[in-house]
Amino acid sequence: MDAMAAVDSNIARGWNAYHRLELDEAQRAFQDAIREDAGAFEGHYGLARTLIRMRREDQARTEVERCLELEPERFESQAVAGLFYFLVDALDEALNALQKAIELAPDAVEPQVVIAQVYADRGAFGDAEAAIERAHELVDALSNDTKQRREHASLLHAETYVALTAGREDDARAKAEDALQYADANPHAVCLANTNLGLMAARRRRWDQAVAYLEAALELNPAFYRARGALGRVHLVAGRPAEAADALAIALEQTPHPEAHTVMAYASALGKTGRREEAVAQYRRALTLQPRWLERVYAWWQIVWQSRWGRIAVIVGGGLALLLWLGLGKPSPQAVTLVLLLVVVLVLQRSMAGKRPR
Repeated sequence: MDAMAAVDSNIARGWNAYHRLELDEAQRAFQDAIREDAGAFEGHYGLARTLIRMRREDQARTEVERCLELEPERFESQAVAGLFYFLVDALDEALNALQKAIELAPDAVEPQVVIAQVYADRGAFGDAEAAIERAHELVDALSNDTKQRREHASLLHAETYVALTAGREDDARAKAEDALQYADANPHAVCLANTNLGLMAARRRRWDQAVAYLEAALELNPAFYRARGALGRVHLVAGRPAEAADALAIALEQTPHPEAHTVMAYASALGKTGRREEAVAQYRRALTLQPRWLERVYAWWQIVWQSRWGRIAVIVGGGLALLLWLGLGKPSPQAVTLVLLLVVVLVLQRSMAGKRPR
């Protein structure tokens, strides 16, 4: 097999794996193509898209920039750049790239699908709906049934995203549920649909349903750290700290740039499972990630409280303050009764903290 045939074979292998959401295999195939020909645009383009789905942002950026360097006037270069910028929340850059992609290929579906989501994030819902309407026209015009189903699933995700951003949760839920039937054509869109359904179920405090949806998403794409982080938070609020800690630990390993609130959720799960030293380390880590001021106050409080000597100091200090108040402040009987009730409630809460819901 000559070099060109080897490149073509690896690229075909890569796209087959990519569409099946077998991302490790897709990555290997596209890298094999690039090893055969460092200037193979399709190899870099496929690798960029694969790394974006794997949420490996730094590596994806390198491949996106390589595509723009090799073929800046190809709509695929601008489209993948727009997709990447959208996912890293660089909305101005995303909009600019996607508008270029649409100018270069007015009949391409994906730039319309992605730009609708960019418009939604910018609050331009009229533009978002216009892009979705145009995408519907383009999808309906496709003659290849496999491609049409794949693009329709992506479009349903965009409609879900726009509806969620606009606060129309019932519409979003209907679109996401509709997308679930396209697992054969577009498992990536189904992964996103399961994630959104899981998040919506969590908002309604339907914890088991949320877990089921999020686990289904992770079966399709184990690298989707946002779904795994959401799964960890659901376990945490549902009173399952051990499961929360396991999920959040993996999510933080996969996340390229962790945020303070995710690290603090992990710290909370560790604290609730008795892993206090690890919890303190994570609260300290959260303080380095520019938390909001309330998060900063809470993190410092937990650093003190999770420490054995810190807890003793707080309890002793609180006890002394109470004795001084009782002895010098001459509180009313009602005030004393209220304080004693609060102490009883805190003691009961502490004794029940380790009990799991049945």
